[in-house]
Amino acid sequence: MTDRLSHHVWLLQGARTGDNAQLAMLAQMLGGQIDGKALRFNALRLLPGWMLGASTASLTGDARALISPPWPDLVIAAGKRSAPVARYIKQASGGRAKLVQIGRPRMRLDAFDLVISTPQYGLPPEPNVIEMPLPFAAPKPVAVAELEHWRRAWQDLPRPLISVAIGAAHFPQRFGAQEVEAFAARLQGLVGQLGGSLLVIGSPRAAAASVAMLRQRLAQPVRIYGWGEGPNPYQAALTLADRFVVTADSMSMLSEAINTGKPVSIFRLPVSPWYPQWSARDGIAARLARSGLLTPPRNMPAVIDRLIGDGFASELGAEGSGGRVMPPPDYEAVAARVRALIG
Repeated sequence: MTDRLSHHVWLLQGARTGDNAQLAMLAQMLGGQIDGKALRFNALRLLPGWMLGASTASLTGDARALISPPWPDLVIAAGKRSAPVARYIKQASGGRAKLVQIGRPRMRLDAFDLVISTPQYGLPPEPNVIEMPLPFAAPKPVAVAELEHWRRAWQDLPRPLISVAIGAAHFPQRFGAQEVEAFAARLQGLVGQLGGSLLVIGSPRAAAASVAMLRQRLAQPVRIYGWGEGPNPYQAALTLADRFVVTADSMSMLSEAINTGKPVSIFRLPVSPWYPQWSARDGIAARLARSGLLTPPRNMPAVIDRLIGDGFASELGAEGSGGRVMPPPDYEAVAARVRALIG
């Protein structure tokens, strides 16, 4: 069996912070020599996966130079853009490099040794597909000095501390001025119901205009931290806050909040009525998804319905007094499946 410290792992890193965090979390569970490959893409990234196949053609020249021997034992990547590159590495290694793809590769599922997905993608059941209730995203360790800094900064705020994580909608979801107004009103309603204080924290994707509107609409006691405006307390808040509110656009932020074991409220974002919603669980849709010819659209509303319906989170404005705590996903069982690939 491959020694846990001797195997060589490549992480194909893209532009999305949440995706890169998932790669890192899984890799750290595996151990070994871990190398991050920061991929940058050219216009060919827009081509469908079946056209690119196993290829580095969609990479810029600098990024292509990173993909060279000695080849790794394992490649961990996420999403559509990295999938052709991962397949190229497997081909160039003579089939020795094992491929783990997180999310939806939008290519033939059997081209990967393991696909780790979540319900939002609706992939068909396959022996090499694992569907987790939440992605690889849990609160990260925070240095004691950093925790103490934020604990002192918030010590005079009334409890409970309610940490609010703001993302940004992309089609078909909307998070414009009207939605921000409704969000602010519900946040004020939650404080009116529970008392306490708001810690409003913008993610890297949060629009500056949304953060500015919340500054105008929210009454004290509140602290607002826009991305890039100084030290960001997001990870510290996951440890120090008493409960959480998350906008319904990011599975990573939802997973991190739910995995704290504290109460979580979700602010739904409206979805365009013209956006199709379908799954590839069975029938012809499943056959097309297996072949990579057609992939179901991302269905965040279905995930939110499932989390709220199962009592693991509440809808913002309808918290009630009950609710359970989401048992952490069995991340170790998934890591064991990956280890078996390189054993």
